Amino acid sequence: MKDEIEKILSKATDCLADAELNMQFDRYIACINRSYYCLFDCIQALLYVKGVFAKTHQGSHAKFHEFYLKTNLLPRELGERLNFVFDLRQAGDYDYEAKMTREDAQTTLEIATLFLTKTKELLL
Repeated sequence: MKDEIEKILSKATDCLADAELNMQFDRYIACINRSYYCLFDCIQALLYVKGVFAKTHQGSHAKFHEFYLKTNLLPRELGERLNFVFDLRQAGDYDYEAKMTREDAQTTLEIATLFLTKTKELLL
């Protein structure tokens, strides 16, 4: 099981590195997208240890809330931050009128870094 968790967290780490690289080149939508997928991979690792596999992003979010936030294994504010990043990612990916700012991208990077740190603290 530990090998699988490390693989998933390695993917999350790669997503965070991609987000940072995109930020350096002012590619804010790509930065937000990669930041979100860092969070998503963290959630997948967290759910994996519980033997839970959701089929959708929303299902993963719901199970994450159920198993980690409602039980206080992780700070509840991570749920609000997840929703914030998810909404920005949705807008950036699907709303052709959306304008993402440097501040938006920087905030998502900070959230992704926090999320990855908290996940590693809990699982490793």
